[in-house]
Amino acid sequence: MLLESLALEQATLLAQASGVQIRTVSGISGIEDVRWVTDQVWGTEHGTQVQPDFLRAMEHAGGYLSVAYDGTVPVASCISFIGRHLHEGAWETYLHSHTTAVIAGYRDRHIGMAIKAHQRWWALAQQLDVICWTFDPLMRRNAYFNLARLAAGITGYVVDFYGQLDDSINTGDPTDRLVTRWQLDAPAVISAMSGQVHVRTIEAGADAVTVATPADIGALRSTDAAAAGNWRLSVREQIRQAAGRGQGIVGFTADGRYLMKPGKHLHFSDPNP
Repeated sequence: MLLESLALEQATLLAQASGVQIRTVSGISGIEDVRWVTDQVWGTEHGTQVQPDFLRAMEHAGGYLSVAYDGTVPVASCISFIGRHLHEGAWETYLHSHTTAVIAGYRDRHIGMAIKAHQRWWALAQQLDVICWTFDPLMRRNAYFNLARLAAGITGYVVDFYGQLDDSINTGDPTDRLVTRWQLDAPAVISAMSGQVHVRTIEAGADAVTVATPADIGALRSTDAAAAGNWRLSVREQIRQAAGRGQGIVGFTADGRYLMKPGKHLHFSDPNP
């Protein structure tokens, strides 16, 4: 209960600092706002990204849906559901965070941090101490947020996780994803929720490997698709080779590189080798 109370306090302070109110979706109320925010971020050229009936079923089954409001305007949302997987040889129940979205014009107010803090408090209140999700390893902004701001860990790399997607962000690019594990009661996570940033430095020694990321892969895809594709293959291969040598991702540097070292396992998976 002490950790849950602290998590609620931290989430409340972060929401206030971001100038938003975060509400958990219950029943039909708020579902249209979740759908609207998601469509604003991923586009609607090929139809809405998430159907309201699916969101309602997810919420009814015990999932976490939330919306951040600036006054009455929905500006961010989070979609999550309960998952179960093997972790270190034992079955573990966790919260799988499918999407966290912040609309354009609101992305420099730390609203993403506030909504993740709210999600963390909710999970702890449900007696869940782990949240997992995936993200594109080429997205430097997301990597910095996940590893340095949230103090999350990386457990795996999956080649083309979703297959081909036709939304406005992923069209034409393999959907490689890093698998993220957020241990909610870890000391580093508790300090991260209070504002400590966990940027890694590169220690001297032959056992450390760094993997660079593009400054803005989204912009590069729109201006030079071939260069973006080369980044995809290069980052994939470097992480694959490092994982094969027993190295895992231990953090992210200030200049946009993954730091990989021995002693932290990373499972590399290619469904179509």
